[in-house]
Amino acid sequence: MSVKPKKQLGQHFLKDAGTCQKIAKQVIWTDNTRKVLEIGPGMGALSKYLWEIPEIDLWLLDVDIESIDYLRLFKCLEHRNQVPQIMGMFQKEVAVRVAQKPGSKEYGIISVLLQTYYDIHYCFTVDEHVFIPPPKVKSGVIRCVRNERDALPCDEKLYFQVVKVAFNQRRKTLRNSLRVLLKDAPLPEKFEQQRPERLSVDDFIELTCFIETLINKD
Repeated sequence: MSVKPKKQLGQHFLKDAGTCQKIAKQVIWTDNTRKVLEIGPGMGALSKYLWEIPEIDLWLLDVDIESIDYLRLFKCLEHRNQVPQIMGMFQKEVAVRVAQKPGSKEYGIISVLLQTYYDIHYCFTVDEHVFIPPPKVKSGVIRCVRNERDALPCDEKLYFQVVKVAFNQRRKTLRNSLRVLLKDAPLPEKFEQQRPERLSVDDFIELTCFIETLINKD
């Protein structure tokens, strides 16, 4: 018995055993990694290799009109203290963007926000031909491991806002793109002429702390 990929769900079942084994081997198992949630197991091509690991408690979660009507998105940032590690396969463009470092045009909002709480490693690229049916684009496997940052020294909502506002006008310097938050106050010299793609997570935290101080003065 087999399951046919459903076009309306955008399903593509991974069929290559070698790729499945590579994904399973990329997961770093620690004392905190006991419960494992596989989202979208399909026909279980990857699941069977995860089941062979006796130390873990494996849970499978899938979306299919035959069994489940609705699935909430997996909110890893919101539940980061309960999610020590994420192994994910995404469209290659998305995977590259998530793992990208400062200084690249691919580095953006999702890069900064996820890298704030996770160390992210781009593992490998998955070709189209290992799926049934083959998608039109390549996929990328990434590993996200929870880092040691427990909390920010600034308001988290403001931090998210600063990152989003900066990148929504990424062609502008921070002095111009953040004008609405600065209320005519000058930026520290190190940020004056910078563009958002040049800032690290630590830089964005420092910048948010500065803006928060301005807001609190009012």
